[in-house]
Amino acid sequence: MTNSKSITNRLVLILLGMLSCVSSDTVVADREVSPVVFEEHVRPVLLAKCGNCHSDEVREANLDFRSMAALMRGGDSGPALVKGRADQSVLLERIDAGEMPPADQPALTSSEIELIRAWIDAGAVANESDVNSDEWSRRLVEGEQYWAFQPLQRRQQSGTSD
Repeated sequence: MTNSKSITNRLVLILLGMLSCVSSDTVVADREVSPVVFEEHVRPVLLAKCGNCHSDEVREANLDFRSMAALMRGGDSGPALVKGRADQSVLLERIDAGEMPPADQPALTSSEIELIRAWIDAGAVANESDVNSDEWSRRLVEGEQYWAFQPLQRRQQSGTSD
């Protein structure tokens, strides 16, 4: 009887050990699967802290933080970032130097700066739909200039006889 108890205890310990290994591997795998992505993590920070000067209505230095395509295009100083090289990215140079955001705007926290730095160093990951979006699709066209709002024109029929 003691022999069967010790076998049962050993089996229980082995199963618990295996279960803890499997669950810890799952947690590590979950962390590795979710990289920092522009749309989910970086864009909200940039718009909250920099959007007053670099978004739809105002584009200081011709720099727009609303999309990844606009960020890569950059502004008057060229592209705002170099993928995989935070140390060569104008965006972080200006933030680290204390030039941005201006004193009258809310400052970036150290964790927000590190998030942006880690994102750039990891290759500036973004959703494909944002990266491949064409600028023409974002243009604002006056209603009277848009083709669908033009009045219908009667066309002359050619080559028909009554």
